[in-house]
Amino acid sequence: MKITLLPSDKGDCLLIEAGAVTILADGGMPGSYASEVRGYLGKWAEDTGKQLDLVYVSHVDQDHIAGVLQLLEDTVQWRVFDHKHANGQSSGKPPFRRPPKVKRIWHNAFKLMVDESEAIGTVLAARANTLSSSANPSLLRLADAFRSIANSIPEAIKVSRRIAADQLNIPLNGEFGKLLAMVRGHEVISLAANSPIPPGFGVSIDDELGHRKDVTEPNLASLMLLLE
Repeated sequence: MKITLLPSDKGDCLLIEAGAVTILADGGMPGSYASEVRGYLGKWAEDTGKQLDLVYVSHVDQDHIAGVLQLLEDTVQWRVFDHKHANGQSSGKPPFRRPPKVKRIWHNAFKLMVDESEAIGTVLAARANTLSSSANPSLLRLADAFRSIANSIPEAIKVSRRIAADQLNIPLNGEFGKLLAMVRGHEVISLAANSPIPPGFGVSIDDELGHRKDVTEPNLASLMLLLE
C-alpha cells in the first residue's frame, strides 16, 4: 500500500494506492488543490491510466471538501470540452490536465443532515461578522468557527449537485444502501473480498464525537477511514 500526502493547506488530502485500487481521501483547501493537487492528479492519471475508485470526504469543513469540489468542477469543464469537440463546436481545452475519473464517493452531504442548510449558512456568516467586532477571545474563536461552517455549507451543497444523476452521476454511499453513510456504536463496514475496493478498507463513525466539547457541527457526521 502506498499513501501519498498531498498539499492541503490546513486540511487533509491523501492519495491511497493498494495495487490497482486508488482512493482520494479529502481534497484540502481550494488554493492548495489548484496550485498543487490538480497538476499532480492529472499527471498521475496520465502516467498510470488509473481512475479514482473512491473519493472519500471525511466531513464538510472547507479544508477537507473544497478540493474535492474543485476536482468535480474540473471534471465538468473537461466534459463540456469533450461534448463540444465531439459535436464539431469550437472550444479551447481547459488550462489544466484532465482529472482522473471518479467512480464513487463516500460523503455525508450537509443538506441531507440539516434542513434549510443554505439559510443556516447565511445566518452563521452574519453571526460571524458580528462576533468578529468583539475583543473577547472566546467570541473571536466562535466567530472563526461560524465562518468556517458558513464557508463549508455552500461547497458541500455544490458537491451534492455535481455528483447528482443529472450531472456527473457519481454513485453516493452505495455500500451503505442509503444516502447517509452511517453505522451505530463501534460497528465497522468492511467491503467484501470481491469488491472493487479490497478488504481492509472500511469506514466507521465515531459516535463519541457528539459528547466532546469544541467539535464543529460538520465533525459530528465525520467518516473515519480505517486502513489495515
